[in-house]
Amino acid sequence: MSGAGNPLGRLGLNDSNLHLAAGETLFQQGDCSDRAYIVESGLVEVVAKTGDGEVVLARLGPGEVVGEMGLIAGSGRSATIRALSDSELLVISAEQLRYKLRDADPVVALLLETLLRRLRDIQGGSPNANPCEPAPAGNLDHRPMLDPHEAKSVLRTERRLLDAVKSGELEVAYQPIVHLSDGRLAGFEALARWHHPELGNVAPNHFVPLAERAGLIGAVDRSTFDQAFAFARDLLAAHGADGGKPFVSVNLSAVRFDEEDLVSHIEGGLRRSGAEPEQIKIELTESVLLANPTRVAEILTGLKAIGVRSVLDDFGTGYSSLSYLHSFPIDGIKIDAAFIRSLLSNSNSYKITRAIAQLAGALELEIIAEGIESDQEVEVLRQLGCHMGQGYLFGRPMAPEAAIERIPAL
Repeated sequence: MSGAGNPLGRLGLNDSNLHLAAGETLFQQGDCSDRAYIVESGLVEVVAKTGDGEVVLARLGPGEVVGEMGLIAGSGRSATIRALSDSELLVISAEQLRYKLRDADPVVALLLETLLRRLRDIQGGSPNANPCEPAPAGNLDHRPMLDPHEAKSVLRTERRLLDAVKSGELEVAYQPIVHLSDGRLAGFEALARWHHPELGNVAPNHFVPLAERAGLIGAVDRSTFDQAFAFARDLLAAHGADGGKPFVSVNLSAVRFDEEDLVSHIEGGLRRSGAEPEQIKIELTESVLLANPTRVAEILTGLKAIGVRSVLDDFGTGYSSLSYLHSFPIDGIKIDAAFIRSLLSNSNSYKITRAIAQLAGALELEIIAEGIESDQEVEVLRQLGCHMGQGYLFGRPMAPEAAIERIPAL
């Protein structure tokens, strides 16, 4: 096929889509290539040559993949692909696959790499195979084999995390949240911590993504909630003399919203612990709202009905936060620490924080500012109408016993 008649000849390495007119051939049986395609629209047919002519093996429409063996094996095409109607195809190049494997979870990448190599071996050993000269930068055999030690390390760490959940190694630390008007204690945020006897203190930004990839985040969440409920009960007992009810904020991961019995599980946990529903605030991020808005609204409504409040965390960092304030039964917002860190030095951060506070105030929402580290920030936030604050100025995350002891000081 010439460059003029072959769509591949018109396709540059950086092109991501391809148009085929009705009747046009994508590639012919025996051609070489290192690309696969996803049919975005239209219809193509897969045709194989035989001694008696041509046989139509399949007709593929939107969402179907064609040319995958050319990408995997780097061998001759086993069939011809023609467009039955005007069609749009998305291109998957060997370079893209290389990067996808590199960035994938190490265990998944190792399994896929092994599968791809075995498929190439099978294809190369077939008596009908038609090996092609690999493209200089394209053929998958030119990249180094993935390191199996990394995959084994991930699997071992996941096993350790599972054991930690079962054995109670996961602990919860509590960071104070105070009223900015007078510094009185308002509550605490519950933050999961992993203290491993061999690994030491494993940071949440390491084990939480690991738990999400391993399907353990639900178990981590439940452990955190159980401990937070017990702490809320102890808070009530220690702070009950003046009639106050300090709250405990607990982060709820996206996967938990798929649980059919989430509201009843939380209600049951509160009942068993002796904590009161109004002591608990559920924190969720904008990404959770985006994942399944209808389901999230249903859950938040159910939680509100039993007395549990909800707070939108990291407010201001997403693209659609404003629309959520009237679409979901949210009780408060937490202004992201990124704005507070530059509140005194960056006029835009100040203006954004002021706008958020004014909007939340008009909607009668609680406003909590994160990341406070100075008295000057407290004063500015107080003037802007922020109700509560959290940050190192008031205390770092601490063990439950230490948090209980801090109550009189706050």
